[in-house]
Amino acid sequence: MNRKIILDFATKKHEGQFRKKSGLPYITHPIAVAEMAEKYAGVPEARNRLWTVGICHDLFEDTDCTAEELGIILSIAGFDTLDVSKIIHSVRLLTKTPGYDVVRYMLAISQDYLAHRVKLCDIDHNSSDLEPGNLLDKYRLCRYILITNSYV
Repeated sequence: MNRKIILDFATKKHEGQFRKKSGLPYITHPIAVAEMAEKYAGVPEARNRLWTVGICHDLFEDTDCTAEELGIILSIAGFDTLDVSKIIHSVRLLTKTPGYDVVRYMLAISQDYLAHRVKLCDIDHNSSDLEPGNLLDKYRLCRYILITNSYV
């Protein structure tokens, strides 16, 4: 699997976006999440899937990326058809839609291994620089839901 192809694609899609608190290019967040997530897996195939979902986890939510476009990139990068489907499914689960219910969102994520692991890392990375308050409390609630309702 060619990570450079996926990283270059995600970097291009997030071009011009910046982290609110630090002002760093936004792609630093997916990179951090991907690096955290891949540590959950023992075998290279699982590490590659977790890393890829981590890099791609905000593409559908924050860019104009489509599932079809991502599927082409994943295939070019060397994933087989089954892995492409799994990765796209996980990224879709991680994509919030307008008016989403946070509990239902977390419960759906908790049933998918890739999405579950990446969301925990996403929450941890997003929480790392927050002051105590409503948003940090929301992340703590989300983490609790994921941990207590997971099949993994």
